[in-house]
This record gives sequence, structure tokens and C-alpha cells, in this order.
Amino acid sequence: MRVPVKLLGFGFWLLSLNFAQCKEITCELKSTTSGVKKINPDGKIIFRAGESVEITFTCKDDGKWDNEPVCADKCGPPPEISNADTKEITNKEYKTEERVEYKCFDKYIMNLSPPFSKYLTCVKGEWKGDIYCFKPCIVTVEEMDKRGIRLRWKANEKMISPHDDGIDFLCQSGKAFRSTCKDGVMLLPECGE
Repeated sequence: MRVPVKLLGFGFWLLSLNFAQCKEITCELKSTTSGVKKINPDGKIIFRAGESVEITFTCKDDGKWDNEPVCADKCGPPPEISNADTKEITNKEYKTEERVEYKCFDKYIMNLSPPFSKYLTCVKGEWKGDIYCFKPCIVTVEEMDKRGIRLRWKANEKMISPHDDGIDFLCQSGKAFRSTCKDGVMLLPECGE
């Protein structure tokens, strides 16, 4: 769109301005019950703002509706993610394209390799994205004693090691080795003497 605008009264004219585009708001019928097909026989599932459809829902024995449509431009609160939480207090509702950042619990490490991310994004009524937190490894004193190993640099104590972090051990014979945590698994040798 080109709009002439006079600047500072000096006779200079700006020939074009870029205006933000207006996004079309739509709602998507996600219900697949036979009742919806009778009401909506042409199979239309996307409706523009201002359009309406009449649907009858049935209350089931468990106190929930059989299949509600969801407006495609909003999401409810973000879902719980295993071993992670949102960085900020969450809202009850989010618009399409809004996103929420997560952080892993203490000693858990965020996987940021594609397709993973630290965000979930609201897309047409659904949360999209993949979040994964690598688990830490726990090595107990009992496990070290059972295998005949000890910590290399200090007295034995329970150790919690984040993903990709290593712990130095010694066999009673003096042989040193390092084990690295890989998503909650740390391989420890047997040092039978």
C-alpha cells in the first residue's frame, strides 16, 4: 500500500509505508462424531471469524463432553514436560505463535539438538515442539564397593553426574579410569582383585 505522508512541513513526501498484515482468525472443528457430520454434511472443518455452526454434545458417564471443537487460534496452559518446568508463571490461554520457554530440573541437561528445543509454541490450538532433558547419573557408595572401585580424587561418597560429565575412578590395584554419563547411564567396570 502506498500512502503519501508529508514530513515536517518541508514538502518532502514519503512514497510508501509498510503496514502489518492482518491475519485471518479461524476455528477448526476437531470433532469426528457422527452428530457433527449430520450437522455439517459437506465436511467443512475450518470456519472464519463470524461464521457459526451448531453442534450438539453429549455428556458422558465420566462427566466429560464426548468431543468438543477447539478454536484454532488459542491454546490452554502449556503441558507438563518430564524433568522440566516452565521458566515463568504460565497463563491460562495463549494465542497462536506465542511460545513458552522450559528449563530442566537441577542436574538435568536440555537437549538442544534438532528437532529438540527449549520452547513449545501454540499453533492453531495445539502445543508444538519437542523438549527433552537428559537424565543425570547417580553412583552410590554401595555400587562402588560392590565393584571394587573408589573415587580417584576424594573419599567415596554418592555422586550425581550430569549428562556428558565424567567421574574419575580407581581400582584398588591403582588402575585409573573415567566413566561418562550418557542420559542416566554410566558404565562402571568390575575391579575384582
